[in-house]
Amino acid sequence: MDKLLTYLKKIKQELTIENIMVKVVGKDRRLMTLIVSLNTQDQLFNKGIRSDGTDITPPYSAYTISLKQAKGQPTDRVTLKDTGEFYDSFVAFVDGSKDIIIDSNPIKVDEQGIETNLLEKYGERVEGLTLENQAIINEKILLPVQKYVENVIFKA
Repeated sequence: MDKLLTYLKKIKQELTIENIMVKVVGKDRRLMTLIVSLNTQDQLFNKGIRSDGTDITPPYSAYTISLKQAKGQPTDRVTLKDTGEFYDSFVAFVDGSKDIIIDSNPIKVDEQGIETNLLEKYGERVEGLTLENQAIINEKILLPVQKYVENVIFKA
């Protein structure tokens, strides 16, 4: 009976949401890269939307449109991709509260040295995933979590 209690206690300790988030989700670099890609490439670049699905506004100025056309970038939506520096600053990680966090450096400095905080200008929801992209991540997490649970149960 003592062995069974010890076994069950070990399983209970290992199968917490905190352990699963840190040991499975947070350590999966491909998953973190996918999260960043869904945020930057799918939502911002391809769709011009925030995590709540709303269009990023205000629209580009005529000057910005001409610059984007010269670079071959879309002008029919705000993508927040000029040099790519903002997109390159995006990271995803599991934080101390065991949540998946998407963070970036939103400070853009123009040719005149004027700083603009892109999150203040376009909204903090620029960082984060839409419900559709959250569902994609949830699906990607299922198999690794299942394997972790099986490993804990059968090797405890």
